[in-house]
Amino acid sequence: MHFEERTITLKDGRTCLLAPTTPEYAQEMIDFLKQTAEETPFLLRYPDEITYTLDEEAAILGRLYEEPYSVMMLAIVDGKVAGNCSIGGVGNKRRVYHRCSLAIALKKEFWGLGIGTAMIQYLTELAKRIKKEFYGNRIVMFAPLYLSNYCINGCVY
Repeated sequence: MHFEERTITLKDGRTCLLAPTTPEYAQEMIDFLKQTAEETPFLLRYPDEITYTLDEEAAILGRLYEEPYSVMMLAIVDGKVAGNCSIGGVGNKRRVYHRCSLAIALKKEFWGLGIGTAMIQYLTELAKRIKKEFYGNRIVMFAPLYLSNYCINGCVY
């Protein structure tokens, strides 16, 4: 998704640019994915599972940049990629149009500076924009909806 760059001030006084991830960042993204996968066990992959070629990563970033209902964002501090986050639909079926996945990662040296919070806040704004563009001002309800006070665990209410 195309969106406006935003500059934030970090807790240590430096500035951080929140910007769309475009194909020219392919090598930086591959390096970033490998580094963050090494720094924390809480991400999707291990470093050796990141096997994208430069062309493959550039193609992925280009597709996401042009996709109107997906966002991939970079956080850039002192000219280098400090963080990345994304939000996108989980499928193209009508029953799951309303669902999405969210991912976020930061290099360890940038933890605790407010980048993650700023990225999530900006993603939330962009998600609201996407929702409004997709659904307009409609209220969309999904059925069936089951309401019950029955509890299989013997709950006491």
